[in-house]
Amino acid sequence: MSPSRRDLLIGTGAAAAMTAPAPAFAHAQTDGSAPPVTPQPFGARGDGAADDTQALQAALDAALERGTPLFIPPGRYRVTRPLVIRPRHFYPHAPFFGAGPRVAGAGAMLTQLIADFGAGALLDVGVEADFAREYKAIDGASFEGFAILGGGGAASGMRLQGASRCRIADLLFANLRGSGLQIVCEHGDNDASNMIQLERTRFDNVAGWGLDATARPGLNEISFLSLSQVFFHGCGRAGPAFPSGAMRWKGQICSLDQCAFTENRNVALLIPGEAGLAQSLTIRDTTFENNEERHLVCSGISGLRASGIQIYSNDAVRARVGLQLDAAHYLVRGVDIDGVVVRATAGNAPFTAFGAEGANLDARTIRVRNVDWQNFDHPGQRRFDTILFDHVPQCCALRLVSPAQVTFGPDAAAPRGNVTPLRLRGGGGGAPSSTGEWVEAALLSDLVLPSDGLAPRRTYWVYLYDDNGRMRLEASPAAPVLDRASGYRVRPEDPTKLAVGSVVTDASGAFESVA
Repeated sequence: MSPSRRDLLIGTGAAAAMTAPAPAFAHAQTDGSAPPVTPQPFGARGDGAADDTQALQAALDAALERGTPLFIPPGRYRVTRPLVIRPRHFYPHAPFFGAGPRVAGAGAMLTQLIADFGAGALLDVGVEADFAREYKAIDGASFEGFAILGGGGAASGMRLQGASRCRIADLLFANLRGSGLQIVCEHGDNDASNMIQLERTRFDNVAGWGLDATARPGLNEISFLSLSQVFFHGCGRAGPAFPSGAMRWKGQICSLDQCAFTENRNVALLIPGEAGLAQSLTIRDTTFENNEERHLVCSGISGLRASGIQIYSNDAVRARVGLQLDAAHYLVRGVDIDGVVVRATAGNAPFTAFGAEGANLDARTIRVRNVDWQNFDHPGQRRFDTILFDHVPQCCALRLVSPAQVTFGPDAAAPRGNVTPLRLRGGGGGAPSSTGEWVEAALLSDLVLPSDGLAPRRTYWVYLYDDNGRMRLEASPAAPVLDRASGYRVRPEDPTKLAVGSVVTDASGAFESVA
């Protein structure tokens, strides 16, 4: 995404390559004219005991050379060293793009590759290049319908470097002592991966990171990473700081759609704070359920949007925080969480659902809205710590009905609706809580304040508050103060009560006027 990438594409005629005829080997990949390569003619047995490394590597090389797909039939294929995937053909009008492979199995439960070796990834996908001096990428690779399983060593599943337009679908990464999928960026734009799409893929019991997509400090060129229906379960291992977890990402423009993070250790999703700030993460319809220690941690980002998410914690797999924004060292800004269900059982405490801290926090741009609290507010649980909320307009007003009553409801003089700001008072029985959030509350019928017990010839301030789920009014001689965290005028000794106007009593203590 950097200017150097754009200059390179224009300068070498890449735009023309999008419309120019592709070489014959590329046609063979897409039009079905050539049969797929299989590893059996090269000696693969797929019985889980024989070493199929050489046969699989030969089949991969042949598929890349011929420009045809590789199909791996059902079986368990033992692999004792990384399988290296490097393009054999580069497009003549865009010589920095090499044609990637299409590798398919019969399904993750049927075609299984067993990583039985130490360091390295079972599938090592990339380009041979001096990335410090030039840009090259493997283009259009596709991996679908097989499993990569851990064997006797500490191998990882797949490693991508300099991959463009890569599709990973219906894969299973399981029981690996290394990481599941690594997307690396060590040189910036020259070896960055972009347009990486994961669909219907599962990471299960991976001791390292399930998905590790981070650039070296100072870089964030991993661009356009998309996850759709991706499941992370039991990934990571406990340890200080963040040694591992379900997913780590730092790049530009990443989206998670209908994904799940369950029973992962240490942290489910981490956005690390480093030079080369993460940019633009979107999370939709995704659940964070019963993860140990932390569900989502962000220590540096510009632009995080989430909607329709769930954060669940139980007694057996305890978490300490739902969303943690740590801006101690790097900027955190543009965070908008709109629509989230939060649930934490009584034994999961202490627990903070949403927390933010640090000198580099742009608090003006941090918002959490529309939270549905389910089975929450047990002792030791906090809803919010430092996070702000969107300002809610006041559409209601006080109205003098009679000397004995004033009402609070939609403003008839300037009709704008029937909503009012209301600060929820968390805790059993509506006990005051300094961490309750401001919400947009709708008044379906007017609230009534009687003049009973008020002193004559006095000015009283009228406050709106939440009484264990019911909105009520009260009159107090205490003048309101400005709550700087929310921008609302509140009762000085109880900031959960909102000032909505004032009343004046006459000589008999009846209502004389409202303001």
